[in-house]
Amino acid sequence: MKLLTANMCTIFMFFVILVSLGCKMLFIPYPFHGLEYEDAFIFSDAARFVLYDYNWHVEPFQTKSCIQGSIAHCNQFGTFGGHYMVFPLIVSLVNKIMGFSVKNIFYVNFISSMLVLIFFINILKKIEIGKIGMMVTVMLFVTTPFLNIFNTSGLSETMSSLFVIVTLYLFFKSSYDGFDYRKMSFWFTVAFMIISFLTKRENLIILSLPVLSLFLERKRLSEANRTINLIILFTVSTGIAVVYNIIAHINMMEAAESVDIGTSTFNLTNFALLFPKYLTSFLSIKYFGVTGIFFLVASAYVLVFCKKYEFRLSIMITLMYLVMYSSHYRSYYQVHSGSINMFETLRYTTNYFPVACLSIGAFDFDKINVKSSSLSRRISQFAALVIFVILMVILNFKLRSELNHVEVESRVYPAIESLRLTSENDWILSDITSVFHIYASDNRKFANCYSRKINYVLKQIKINHPNIYLLKRNPSAIDVKRYPEYFKYVLTLNYTKVSDISPDYVLLKLVY
Repeated sequence: MKLLTANMCTIFMFFVILVSLGCKMLFIPYPFHGLEYEDAFIFSDAARFVLYDYNWHVEPFQTKSCIQGSIAHCNQFGTFGGHYMVFPLIVSLVNKIMGFSVKNIFYVNFISSMLVLIFFINILKKIEIGKIGMMVTVMLFVTTPFLNIFNTSGLSETMSSLFVIVTLYLFFKSSYDGFDYRKMSFWFTVAFMIISFLTKRENLIILSLPVLSLFLERKRLSEANRTINLIILFTVSTGIAVVYNIIAHINMMEAAESVDIGTSTFNLTNFALLFPKYLTSFLSIKYFGVTGIFFLVASAYVLVFCKKYEFRLSIMITLMYLVMYSSHYRSYYQVHSGSINMFETLRYTTNYFPVACLSIGAFDFDKINVKSSSLSRRISQFAALVIFVILMVILNFKLRSELNHVEVESRVYPAIESLRLTSENDWILSDITSVFHIYASDNRKFANCYSRKINYVLKQIKINHPNIYLLKRNPSAIDVKRYPEYFKYVLTLNYTKVSDISPDYVLLKLVY
C-alpha cells in the first residue's frame, strides 16, 4: 500500500484546510453560541466574570455567574455544576489580551478545531493508511455539518475534543515507544489525560486507554516492560483522577444534580431513551452529511473484521462515550418530559466524534480502481469531488443559518432588545442572565428571576427605588414545577407591559 508522499500531504493538507476554513468561518456572519441555556452562554459569561471580582474560594473548579448585580459589582453569584473552569480560563486570557468581545470564544474554538484537524490527520499518518483512504476519511470529517457549527460555538466540547484527540495521539506515540516511562511521550500522555478530565468530567473515560491497550494487545503481554509501563501509566493517571475527584467534589455534584432532577443522574431509563436517539442521529443527512453513515458502517467493520490495534482502540473509546452519554440524563426537561430531540445529541457527540471518525480510515479505499490514466476518468473523478464539496458546503450553510436564526430569536434578540428599551441604572429580572452578561456593559444590573431567594433579592433591590423590569418567558408546566418561588411570588406582583419582545418573551415593568 502506497503511503502519502510529502508533496501530496502538503497539497492535500492545504486543500483540506481551505474546505474546513470555508465551512467553519461562517461563524463570522452567522454566530452560534450553542442554543442551549445556560450551557451555551455560561462559559463566555464566566470568562468575562473572572476578570472582575470572581470568587475563587467556593468551588474553584466549577463555573460561576453573577445572579444578582453587575459583572463589575456582583452582590451574589451562583455555581453551575458540571461546567469546569479550564475552558473559561483560556477564553479569559484572550479577553484580557484583546479586550472582551462576544466573538472571542468563537475564535478560541475555531483555533481549537483546526488543531483537532491537524492531530486527526497526524494520527491517520501514524496508522499508515493509503492515500485515497486518507483523502476520503479527512474529507468526510471536515465536511460534517453539525461538527463545523459546534466547533465554532460557545460550548466547551470543541476544546475538550482537542485535548482528547491529543491524548490519543500521544498514547499511540507512547505505544510505539513501548510505553517507556523514560520517554517524554509517556508523561505528555499523562499530562493530557489530566487536562482532558479537568476540562470535562466525562473524559475520565480516557483513563481506560491503558486497560484497553492491554486487552487489545494480548499478544504483546509477554513484553514485561511494556506491561509494567502500562500499569504505571494507569496507576499514575488514575491516582491523580481520584485526588481530583475528591478536591473537585464530583461525587457531591452528581448527588446535588440527582436531588435537582428528582432521580439518579445515571440510569437504564435514560439509556433506553437516549441510546437509540444517538444512533439514529448518525443517519441524519442534515446534521452529519454522509459522515455518520460511513461511521456506522466503519464501526461494524472494525469490530468484526479489522485487527488493526489503533482502529479497534478508537472504536472502543467511542462506544464507551456513547454508552456513558446515553446513560446520563441529558437535561431536566428530558427527565420530566420523557422525550428528547435529535439536535440535543449533537453537543456531546462533538466531544468524541473526531476519535470516532478515525474508524473510517479502516476501509481499504485504495483497492478501488482509480489507476486509469485517461483524461476523461480524471476529470469525472475531480468533478465528483467538487460536486460533493459544494453540496456539503451548502448543507453547512443552510444548517448554520437555520440555527443562528432560531438562537437569535429565542435567546439573543430578547436580551439585546431589552437592553435597548431600558437604561443603564435599571434592573432586569430574567431567566437568561448569562446572555445579558455577554451583550451588556459590565455595569448593567441583572437578577436571576429563578433564584430560590428571589423574594429576598427583590426586597433588597427595592431599597434604592430603581426601575425594575421583568423579561418574562412563556412558561411550561415543567417550569412551574421546577421554579415554585418564581411563580408564587414574582408573577403575583403588579406590572405594566413595555413590549412584546418575541413570541416567547414579553418585557414588563414592576409597579411598586
